[in-house]
Amino acid sequence: MPEAPNVGRQLHGEITTRPIPLHDVLTDSGAVYSPGSVRGRRQVALLMAHESGCLACYDYARQMAGIAAALDEADADALIVVPGIARDAAAWRHGLPVGARLLADPEGRWKHAVAGHVEIDPSGVLLVLLDRYLAPRVVSAAAEAGGLADPSDAVDWLRYLALECPECSGELAWPEAAAGVP
Repeated sequence: MPEAPNVGRQLHGEITTRPIPLHDVLTDSGAVYSPGSVRGRRQVALLMAHESGCLACYDYARQMAGIAAALDEADADALIVVPGIARDAAAWRHGLPVGARLLADPEGRWKHAVAGHVEIDPSGVLLVLLDRYLAPRVVSAAAEAGGLADPSDAVDWLRYLALECPECSGELAWPEAAAGVP
């Protein structure tokens, strides 16, 4: 019997109130990039590949970059993180749109920190959907990129997150009217 597709796992509780660990990484051109620069402004679809030479990860990154307009409508950006140095990330540039944010994670430090934060094995591929305060809200992880949630599912999750109350990050129930009060 075929395995059910991975649609992502919504996170609940304290983890959704704490932003992911932030480490400066490199852009594909070698400049230092601080992921915290989007905090408070946009949601993030954070794709962390497991190997720079993995064609499945590369294809998934192309799919994520290909839905940039839908991500923008969901008030989100995609950050595509390739393990290795800037040259490793730059090798992926030829198949991605010009505006795609392509980052290098030397020695995989940031990926290990993020995976530890969401309690996922860092050896595979990670897709972590972050609210505008960079707190993890949905995680999809697999040994290979083909096991991740479909990118369109990620957009649907991000649209849902965009509707939530930013002060309570959707974790608090909306107050009910007191008995007898409309």
